[in-house]
Amino acid sequence: MKILDKFTEYVTELTAELTAELTAELTAELTAELTFRKKQYFFYRDKLLSFEDEVYQVEWKTLGDIGKVSMCKRILKHQTSENGGVPFYKIGTFGKAANSYISEELFEEYRNKYSYPNEGDILISASGTIGRTVIFDGKPSYFQDSNIVWLEHDGSQVLNKYLFYFYQTNPWRVADGGTINRLYNDSILKTKIPVPPLAIQERIVYVLDHFDTVCHDLNIGLPKEIELRQKQYEFFRDKLLTFAAEGVYTDSTVQYSTVQYSNWVITLLQWVFGTIRVELGAVFNIVAGGDVPKNAMSDIKTEEYRFPILSNGIEDKAIYGWTNKPKISDPSLTISARGTIGWASYQENPFYPIVRLLVLTPRIEFNLKYAYYFMKSIENKYDIPQSGIPQLTKPMIKNKILPLPPLSDQARIVYILDRFNTLTSSLTQGLPREIELREKQYAYFRDKLLTFV
Repeated sequence: MKILDKFTEYVTELTAELTAELTAELTAELTAELTFRKKQYFFYRDKLLSFEDEVYQVEWKTLGDIGKVSMCKRILKHQTSENGGVPFYKIGTFGKAANSYISEELFEEYRNKYSYPNEGDILISASGTIGRTVIFDGKPSYFQDSNIVWLEHDGSQVLNKYLFYFYQTNPWRVADGGTINRLYNDSILKTKIPVPPLAIQERIVYVLDHFDTVCHDLNIGLPKEIELRQKQYEFFRDKLLTFAAEGVYTDSTVQYSTVQYSNWVITLLQWVFGTIRVELGAVFNIVAGGDVPKNAMSDIKTEEYRFPILSNGIEDKAIYGWTNKPKISDPSLTISARGTIGWASYQENPFYPIVRLLVLTPRIEFNLKYAYYFMKSIENKYDIPQSGIPQLTKPMIKNKILPLPPLSDQARIVYILDRFNTLTSSLTQGLPREIELREKQYAYFRDKLLTFV
């Protein structure tokens, strides 16, 4: 019995130690995940609300253009009690449990005679922890004047929930009044806010309300997240099950997800805004061609030397020679930097660019043919300096704004333009064939009209 007792005691102590160790490690892992999730949320929130990249042309207004600052009627100390009645929130209890109350009679009188928030209005702390927000739930309660305010506004311009998320970006300019920092009404009214259409506001609110859902939605958010979250789930599951089965656990590593800015942010922005506006430098790697490779053949294409060396010429005249080692292997666009400045070409196969040619290779997933058609549309719209030798440089391209609709719309546009290309240039399907058929038709009706038979 003593041996069994000792063994039981040993197992109990070991289990307690392992449980404590596992709990500590899991807590650390989950804390790290929570920290990451918060950073990721803040990143997307600020990205959606900043409009700094002009992804969507938006009107900027001041909060004063939208509404006015309102507050409750002043409550004096002798009008409050420590229990019973309607909760009265002072700046110290704002967003917490009330410790002061007013009578129901006084509440009804003041609510009907003076300013009072509507359900859903966003209450703001103007002192203490400045800028803290609470969504008013509509339940009977009263708020300390001047310290707790809200924007009384027209809901047809700005949604309350959109205001709530905008306030979280801390847009306030706090005045230093000496001993106490305050957020004055005038500062609130002068604060600028981006005001997209209500439909866009609703999408932004949806994303931020359902952040985890959006991050895991294949059609909206971050597909890579699913794989990483699954790996993380399996890690924790295996730790728990291994411990339960064997009393021990095997250490492993968790690959925490990293926001792949270019792909996933643009996917999310497109879901919210539809067509967005991005600089070409944000979605393309832009490089300039170099010297002619030493292992080049001048004008002979062979099985080994089958990769074209491309210059800034137009179409077939762009081929300078052939090489056995391409420099660019991925589908890309080429832009002439000299000569026919701006001439854009679509390069589906590997090639080697040389001087006077700029190469644009996608950094994100989008329809390269769509980008090609866009580059063709701006071929003559570059601001080329007149002094010195006229030439196109990388900075001139990377700052150009590319309208980027969702992939499905890109594909539809490419389909239409490809078809139009065929109809205008093909000998059998295009305008030359159409002209021939019209001439025959004309001759037929002409002869019919003139024979009178």
